[in-house]
Amino acid sequence: MCLSMDFFLSEGDSQEFMLSWTAQDKDQWVVENVGLSRTKGELELYQSKWFDYRHLHPMDATMLFTESYKREYSRIMSTHGREDYRTAPFRTGLKRVPFINLSKSNITSLWKARQKADELGVEYSFFIMSMLSIAAKREWGELPRPQHLWQGDLLEIFINRNEKRKETRLNGSELDYFKNNSYVGDEVQDAHRAYVMAQISNARPDKRYLLIFSAVYSLGYLEQQMFLNQFPDDLRKAAKFL
Repeated sequence: MCLSMDFFLSEGDSQEFMLSWTAQDKDQWVVENVGLSRTKGELELYQSKWFDYRHLHPMDATMLFTESYKREYSRIMSTHGREDYRTAPFRTGLKRVPFINLSKSNITSLWKARQKADELGVEYSFFIMSMLSIAAKREWGELPRPQHLWQGDLLEIFINRNEKRKETRLNGSELDYFKNNSYVGDEVQDAHRAYVMAQISNARPDKRYLLIFSAVYSLGYLEQQMFLNQFPDDLRKAAKFL
């Protein structure tokens, strides 16, 4: 199943009431609280955003981004020695209230930061964790607020880090929805398959069999048949790891 709002709202969550909101309800809230001018780029972002989020309404995606920010902020406070381990879970960088009850400035900043992550095509947790970690290691007095996540030196460092990350692994979704045995012909699944296949096609020839092993046998993204004609030798080499 693809990602939906109930995947990241646990039972008893103070935002659980929003599960009953229709797309029209969300559209109206966005117009009134974010503004039409900040939604104009959403259609283009649909083509670049990470695959997990392409079925989400932009408001739901921003709520997920917000929850990721709170979680990663608390984690960095703990792991980088900025807070006692007993109090770190309560330091989330934002008020512990439903997304729609945050200040207008925070809502706007989170919306724009989420759009930047979508533009870069990265997972929200990785984007936020990286930005906060970079700032912590550079000994910022305070961890970045949402409005800092799309600006300045931090973003440049993150982009370089993300490019290096792509060189060391086969990049793909962790959701079962994008596994071969869940394939139903959805356009987002097709886009994910094309993304994985492009990485393999563009890989260094001496490393390609490793990516094929990951795509077919380890992560289960693609079928063996997809490589029989184009990369048969690499497929055979990958199969020897079994």
